[in-house]
Amino acid sequence: MSDSATTSDSQLRRHPTPETLAVAIGRAQALLQRCAPEHSDRAIHKALEVFGQAMQADRAYLFQMPDELSLRNTHEWCAPGIPAMKDELQQVPHNVGNTFWAAFRESGSLLLPEVELIPVGSELRQSLDQQGIKSLITTGLWADGDIIGFVGLDFVRSYREFSAAEDSLLRALAASIGLLLRLERSQGTEHRLQAELHTERARISALVSALPELLVETDADGTIIGFNQSDPLVFALNPDEVVGQPPEAVLPAPTARIVRKAMKEADQYGWSQSFSYSLGPPGTEKRYSLTATRRQQIGNHQRHGYMFVVRDITESYRQDQQNRQLVRVAELSTNLIMLTDADKQVIWMNPAAVARTGTSTQDAAGQRPSELLNCADSDPAAIAAIEADLAKGFSINRELRARSKHGTDFWLDLNMQPLRNPEGDVQGYMVVGVDITAHKLAEARALRDKAAAMEASQEGLAIMTADGQFSYLNKAMRGFFQLPADTPITDLRWQQAIPPRYADILNRILGELTVAGYWSGEFIIADNNGNDIIHEMSMSVQDDGSIFVIARDITARRLAQAERAALRAQLQIAQSRQLMSQLAGGLAHDFANILSVISGSVDMLEERLGTKGAAALARIRAASTQGQALARNLLALGAPRQERVPIALQGVFRHAVELIRPGIASEIALTVEMPEQDIIVSADNTELMQVLINLLMNAAEAIGRCDQPSDHDRRCEIRLRLGLHLPTHDPPTVQVGQIMPDTSYAMIEISDTGPGIPKQYRDKIFKPYFSTRHDHGTGLGLAIVAHLLQAHHGALELADTPGGGTTIRVFWPLQEPTRPAPPAPKRMIQPRPLNGRQILLVDDDDSILQTLSGYLADAGAEVASCTEPQDAIDALRDAPDAWDTVITDHDMSSMSGVEMAAELRRIRADLRLVLISGAPELQFANESDKTLFDVCLSKPVSGTTLIARLLQP
Repeated sequence: MSDSATTSDSQLRRHPTPETLAVAIGRAQALLQRCAPEHSDRAIHKALEVFGQAMQADRAYLFQMPDELSLRNTHEWCAPGIPAMKDELQQVPHNVGNTFWAAFRESGSLLLPEVELIPVGSELRQSLDQQGIKSLITTGLWADGDIIGFVGLDFVRSYREFSAAEDSLLRALAASIGLLLRLERSQGTEHRLQAELHTERARISALVSALPELLVETDADGTIIGFNQSDPLVFALNPDEVVGQPPEAVLPAPTARIVRKAMKEADQYGWSQSFSYSLGPPGTEKRYSLTATRRQQIGNHQRHGYMFVVRDITESYRQDQQNRQLVRVAELSTNLIMLTDADKQVIWMNPAAVARTGTSTQDAAGQRPSELLNCADSDPAAIAAIEADLAKGFSINRELRARSKHGTDFWLDLNMQPLRNPEGDVQGYMVVGVDITAHKLAEARALRDKAAAMEASQEGLAIMTADGQFSYLNKAMRGFFQLPADTPITDLRWQQAIPPRYADILNRILGELTVAGYWSGEFIIADNNGNDIIHEMSMSVQDDGSIFVIARDITARRLAQAERAALRAQLQIAQSRQLMSQLAGGLAHDFANILSVISGSVDMLEERLGTKGAAALARIRAASTQGQALARNLLALGAPRQERVPIALQGVFRHAVELIRPGIASEIALTVEMPEQDIIVSADNTELMQVLINLLMNAAEAIGRCDQPSDHDRRCEIRLRLGLHLPTHDPPTVQVGQIMPDTSYAMIEISDTGPGIPKQYRDKIFKPYFSTRHDHGTGLGLAIVAHLLQAHHGALELADTPGGGTTIRVFWPLQEPTRPAPPAPKRMIQPRPLNGRQILLVDDDDSILQTLSGYLADAGAEVASCTEPQDAIDALRDAPDAWDTVITDHDMSSMSGVEMAAELRRIRADLRLVLISGAPELQFANESDKTLFDVCLSKPVSGTTLIARLLQP
């Protein structure tokens, strides 16, 4: 900004929105395009007002150049409180706008956010300051490459910045105004020429005959003997220069040949036709006509000769060319164009009018346009209105239905303008009709389609007046009001259709509609069977004051919402039970370790004390047995009561999708593929839903959100597919459970396009409390899935999604497999059956190690023990053949028994491994984990049972 005037942010007006400007320019252009030429002043002023208001300007104006020396403000709009400047700007010197002209020729427009940018002291700056202008934007009007004026906006009350879009819209407005001005001049010229053509030719002919510009007399050889020209001079030659010269000496060769040709015709007929030719330097040449007559011989002394009359016809020639071009345009136009005389009788029609009406120009002569268009039959009311307007001297612009000679109806956008002479008298009319039949047919089809769609809609639709009088009810709305299909609605009001108990509510609704223009709510109306039907209703006031009503039956939606809420509650309970089961399992494991020590100690004391103290030991054993029962009850505390029933997976799929959809980002696509035929499995519905919800939630969390700039080219999709996996001898490799080769499974496939699961996590994700989301996850979701699948003898496969992401396939058996009962332990029949056995014990509870060591040592085994799994691994690595058997606990602080067993197998594959766990029923995350062990026992274990299982092959 300049130093002399610095504007603050508060002085700058906020820009109008692009939508506001788009609507405004559309309205302004529509005003200009639909305007009749005689109403152009009013249309231009209204267009300036519409666009000026949208731009928040203080003035909008149009300047034109009546001549090359001055400017004139011809149209101006001012905002309220802003003084008009039109009267003071009627004779503005042309050079004041030099800055404008330079800007227009360089960039097409001039944008001045601050008039202080104009040098102080210049005429333009003085003029702008006198008008109080702070900011302005202008653009030029052009015609044939010349600037003929400009359109602009002034901002008086505050400064204003201008955007490129606003500049473009102002140019568009200027182009529309310029087009209207040119059309006005063109149509005025056409009307005047059509009306005055014959009289003007006669007048000019008489004038030329009376006052020829040039008379030339030659002898029989063509030598000039007389030369007389009137002002203004045609050739500007001295007669002495041409007298005595032949035509070839004073005229260009083509013109001289025309003279000789005229002489030949005059010899033959006594006179020649009128020849037309151009003469003069390029760019300033003029058009002339030449006529020759043969001068008879006078007496015996003078031979015959020729008299030539030459006239300047430059102006009439140009007008004639323009008329020819206008006629050619009219002939080529696809619009219907007719010319009539003052009595409205047709004197000419273009080919398009001939083709559409089916009447030739000759047959149309003497008829009125309304007769040719058969409007009296197709639209008599429109004809009466047109005749009344024409009688008042008005122009006509309206849509009209017409009919051809052959009976074909069509629609016209009809424009009828009077043609006046210079005195203002009507000499005839020009009729232009644009065929809008296709548009009208499309409108009719759209209305029919809309009516059919409204009638077929499952939603109730109605239109009524402000006082409740119905004007339309579709089939569904009649059902809502329980009205028979043939019930007339002529006198039906809403108060009569609604049950009486809603009368007060109805009055309140109508009151809200009057104030707010919109209302929505719910109604419960009993059907013919007495069942309550819940309807959601919305009403809105339309532009014409009518009320549009929509009613939807949402009973099924409310029932589905209640069902989904109940299902969510069941899932939450199931998740809570599973968490409780996990916690109870840990407590039961520790409790079982203590009971195992007690039970083992009792066995050892019984052997050493015999009958002495037997009663006390029996009480201890009874208490230990009760403790084992308590541990089992503790594990069952969080376990759900399973009811395995036949379930169609398609229904569970739909419920799972309905539950998960509101909880994931809207940018994530969720697609479901299911066969039409039901796939039936035996399962507990809640547990099956747990599996699906956990896997779907993991997929959604893996994808995250897809509304970041970096996600522009990223697919965000979860695909859920249901199919069958038939028995095969080459089952896929699974990470949870085992696929039996003779069993058929339902296959549930869930694929996502997230980042995938890193390989270092794949062996851990099914273990309790492991989470890749750290503090944001419980680490129980996939552990619960693995537990439930194993409980149902299912399996799970983990794979990569092509293109990125994770695919999980769940295999759920279609039939419950039977499981063989474990063999009963054999009783020991040898007093020291483990002589020579080398056994390594691993448990992080030292009391358990002491108890088990006592059992095994009494049975003859050589026993070593350690509390750290890594110590056992190191011992076996140092001496792989030193041990026959390794007995280990499952849950240890530094490493699980499964992880240690996997490492021991890699060191020595044939090593006998025994697992003793505090859980009554061992559950492994993967079926392969179970195969690591030769024997699996649950705590507390007696010495007899342990030794018997060690002796089994």
